[in-house]
Amino acid sequence: MLSNWVFREPVWRINCLVEENRVIEETTKDRKATMNVPAKTSPNQSTDTPRSLKVELLVLALIFVIGFSSRFLLGDVPNFKPVAALALFGGFYFQRSTLAVLGLVAILMVSDFFIGSYSLSIALSVYFSLGLGVWLGRRFKGSQAFNGNSSSSLFARYGGITAASFVMAIVFFIFTNFAVWVVWYPTTLEGLVACYVSAIPFFKYTLAGNLFFSVAAFGTYDLVSAMLAKRTGVSTRCAASHTV
Repeated sequence: MLSNWVFREPVWRINCLVEENRVIEETTKDRKATMNVPAKTSPNQSTDTPRSLKVELLVLALIFVIGFSSRFLLGDVPNFKPVAALALFGGFYFQRSTLAVLGLVAILMVSDFFIGSYSLSIALSVYFSLGLGVWLGRRFKGSQAFNGNSSSSLFARYGGITAASFVMAIVFFIFTNFAVWVVWYPTTLEGLVACYVSAIPFFKYTLAGNLFFSVAAFGTYDLVSAMLAKRTGVSTRCAASHTV
């Protein structure tokens, strides 16, 4: 009996070791498989890397300066302003949507204070129409096709910017001139038609401003992003070469 127990004990221990090794191997495989699976992102989830609040506040200040000064420097060309484009870009760029709204409202309210007050209904129509740009920018931010680096993504991005420029111009034309009709024109069908007909010559300036400044804003962003990515890649390669 003693001899049987002596010979059984090593076999029992070996079986335990084999079982433990099998469990460890399976756990390791599961962990490797989990690490190799890319994280799933929802269609409305942004793929942007986190930015600090300081960087976003600096961009917000830059947007305010450009938008505020343009309402005075470009006063000779009616409706050819970058405010709608800045609203679109702000909605896309800022990780905090409140900053995009804050930037737009600050541009309009501060510049309106110096330009002079006008009818509340007209002011609300202007604010609402331009606020549409922030909403469209947030939709672009959540689009994976819009945020890629491939040629198809670039086509989708600037195609979307062009479409958004048209939509913002049309909405601005409809809402602001409706408010103008209510305030300054006879509230009749003839007055409504006369109001919109007299506003047609200004539509081309609104559309041209939206297109030009939207492409300029997003083009500058793409250029700066590419330069920073290239610089980061060079810095990473240099650091790696020093550690070899």
